Amino acid sequence: MKWLTRIWIERDLAAKKAENGSDVLKDLCAEPSFAFKEAAIMYLNHDIKLRLFYPFLWRWWAFRYTESQMLPIIVEGKKKVPLEAHYTTIIFSKDMRTDAMKMTKAEVGQYQAALLSEMKLPS
Repeated sequence: MKWLTRIWIERDLAAKKAENGSDVLKDLCAEPSFAFKEAAIMYLNHDIKLRLFYPFLWRWWAFRYTESQMLPIIVEGKKKVPLEAHYTTIIFSKDMRTDAMKMTKAEVGQYQAALLSEMKLPS
């Protein structure tokens, strides 16, 4: 997912640079390729494939297809991202950080052990 993060960061940096009217127009002209880049990253989904085929694939798709035709690829790619595990990890770490500020060191160790044992139990 580092490829997808990279194109999002490039897009955000371009938007921050665009403060006067001419830069906004340039940003809007470059924007239509974003959906094709995102779909190509999700379709290839492997570092070696991305390095070899990404520059050609997204340009070819941009030439032949519309953004609405890229939507099914983006929707399927979104399903591949394990967000539930990521959100659970964030919630546990935030919860532990908040409780660690209020608890003693021994209580924090007991709480972490309880959380780990709950995660190992089959549901």
